[in-house]
Amino acid sequence: MIIPYKNSQTFKNVFPLPRRIPIKNKLTDSKKDIISMLIKMDNESQEFYMN
Repeated sequence: MIIPYKNSQTFKNVFPLPRRIPIKNKLTDSKKDIISMLIKMDNESQEFYMN
């Protein structure tokens, strides 16, 4: 799964591979929610590092 986001290296350092996140049912539309959450976490982590 490829997730587009800025500063991917920082993201990988803070959050190891997204597939490690437990997904009970991979066939649901919650995938999009998870991706959105990861992108949001990445954005927040960048703000954290910048401050």
